[in-house]
Amino acid sequence: SQNPAQAPEVVLSQFQGAEGLQRPTMTLDSAIWSKALVSEDVLEDLPLDCTMPQTLVLPKDKEDTASIGQWGEQLVHSFLTHWKDNGGPSQITWFNEKGESGRACDFKLIFTNNGSTQEVFVEVKTTIRRERHFIHMSANELDLALKEKERYHIYRVYGAGDVQSVRLCRIKNLAQHLHS
Repeated sequence: SQNPAQAPEVVLSQFQGAEGLQRPTMTLDSAIWSKALVSEDVLEDLPLDCTMPQTLVLPKDKEDTASIGQWGEQLVHSFLTHWKDNGGPSQITWFNEKGESGRACDFKLIFTNNGSTQEVFVEVKTTIRRERHFIHMSANELDLALKEKERYHIYRVYGAGDVQSVRLCRIKNLAQHLHS
């Protein structure tokens, strides 16, 4: 009363693309990923002559990403405020000052020059590590970066919580770096 197991039917197919279409050959010896990338071409070190947030103490067994991110934003806010007081942006808006806003950036800077204004959007990415070459970005952050191009900057904080060895870097025009 039971059907014996049958071997599956074998179907052979072959892609029947546009056989007559001639495609140009691609030279792969000059691919961008095969060239050495100097980090100074991407990361611009920023001087930290501003007030530092308090030292961040984290439990050894886990990373508190919310506290790490908040510490990095506090550092960047202090940096931007010091810059503003010394001829930088005329206005700083910190979207997450009272808690995570869910926006595609953490700060909006307004620069005024000869009557014209320019907005720059800043996303802060923070790590407690000294070197970390990748960042996580939301779809909204990436969308804004691609839309705003040179007006979207990443401020990268390395060594968060350690006021003695923290490092702040800026990546201008993330869209251009992604393209190249």
